[in-house]
Amino acid sequence: MSVSGISSGNATMPHHSNIIRQDWQALEKALKTGDLAGAQNAFATLQSDAQKVRKGYSGQQVAQTGQMDLIEQAMQTIGKALAAGDISGAQKAFADFKQQMQNLRQAKTSNLASAGQRYNDNDQ
Repeated sequence: MSVSGISSGNATMPHHSNIIRQDWQALEKALKTGDLAGAQNAFATLQSDAQKVRKGYSGQQVAQTGQMDLIEQAMQTIGKALAAGDISGAQKAFADFKQQMQNLRQAKTSNLASAGQRYNDNDQ
């Protein structure tokens, strides 16, 4: 089955990150401009596409646990704010999410560098 370029098999799944990225970007743009209706629509699209991607992976690990926890928490917080019509709350939740993801990426990079250094130290 194919839905918007996403199939239930893994053949077209590599495109999922582009779809989700575009959805997040549309949400970010609407939030930056203070467009509540646009943000609500972008969020609904993001939720729908994320659900399709999850189904397409049928149990495979989509991302590391810490990353998924942040995404799920952000989706809940942003969704609640948008449902309440609280654009500033949604903007804050989105900004917090971006900062947390940046921190997670930096921690991963640091951990990889440390692991590489330990490997090099043990190799000598």
